[in-house]
Amino acid sequence: MIGHWTIDSLVCLYLIMGLLLLAGTFLKQTRFRHVVHPEVTIILTARNEEPNLPRFLESLLELSFPRQHLQVILVDDRSSDRTGEIFDELASRYSHIQALHITEINNYLSGKENAIHRAMEIATGEFILFTDADCILNKHWVENMLAYFDEDTGIVCGQTYLASRHGRHTLWEGIQALDWAYLLTAAAGATGLGKPSSCIGNNMALRKKVYFQVGGYPHIGFTVTEDFALLQRVCDRTNWDIRFPIHPETTVVSYPEPTLKDFFHQRKRWVVGGKTVRFFGLLLMLVSFLNHLLLPIALFFPGFYTTATFGLFLIFLMDFILLLRTLIPNRKLGLLSFFPFFELFYFLYTTLFAFLGFSDSVHWKNDHYTGNSKRT
Repeated sequence: MIGHWTIDSLVCLYLIMGLLLLAGTFLKQTRFRHVVHPEVTIILTARNEEPNLPRFLESLLELSFPRQHLQVILVDDRSSDRTGEIFDELASRYSHIQALHITEINNYLSGKENAIHRAMEIATGEFILFTDADCILNKHWVENMLAYFDEDTGIVCGQTYLASRHGRHTLWEGIQALDWAYLLTAAAGATGLGKPSSCIGNNMALRKKVYFQVGGYPHIGFTVTEDFALLQRVCDRTNWDIRFPIHPETTVVSYPEPTLKDFFHQRKRWVVGGKTVRFFGLLLMLVSFLNHLLLPIALFFPGFYTTATFGLFLIFLMDFILLLRTLIPNRKLGLLSFFPFFELFYFLYTTLFAFLGFSDSVHWKNDHYTGNSKRT
């Protein structure tokens, strides 16, 4: 039987965890100065990304990091459009860019895992930076990501800001932009507390030797969330430190999912891939799920109305404060106009999407994955 004590305890847990995450976002934010430019490799894997390439490649070519210390590997993962052809054209014009074509599927790895591993085998950089074709890179992205590596740091995760595809955020885009800001703030906080629980593969850097120290994707095995799986493996098998800075020049720009169906497929993949999350991440998700499920239900019971209303207010306040932690340094406070809609949507999908984990079927990038097997 759920009583006032249960509701009060859940809200208190939510607030405590929110405050801990907020404190964590201020930890491990120290920047280090590198006197000598290290060798760096940027790896981009793409499948049928022709429409997104002009914006991405323009930002790639404008990076301020010295090209004599930079290797770029553009991986065409079985594209049927002009993605591979565009990569070849670029590689023929710039000596620091290399095109790699994937024509066969490795049945023991997901498509992206296979593409990344093939690129890692020819990467020459001491540091490897990953991004996606639907991103726009900050001109000083490489230097700023490297600035958070010290001798003990193995991985640096960056944030991603979702920009509008139309010049000004629609309601749907604004909700997703706030959702990513919120989730990545929580991820940065957990990492600062020494409990890395999540990352995003379109903005991630690691030492090359870290990847091979854990055996790379052939040893990690099949996963639909290769970024999360790599982070988990490094945390489980090594003592390397992980950092997750909140800094505008380590933030890359990407775009929201255009439709609810695309959003569903994205989050379904995250839920299925995130089943192996470590205890701290699991606790965060459980507390969040119970609060977002029980408080709205409690509103319909007269005896709980005041308690539930006050609890909802405190949750909104905590979420608002966490969002400020990311939106202020990135100068995106205008997104707060979508905050009420974000909260309503967040309550719905946090509870409903939790049940998606009961199915292992995932559609992503024209591939269909079921558990640890793959169908095309």
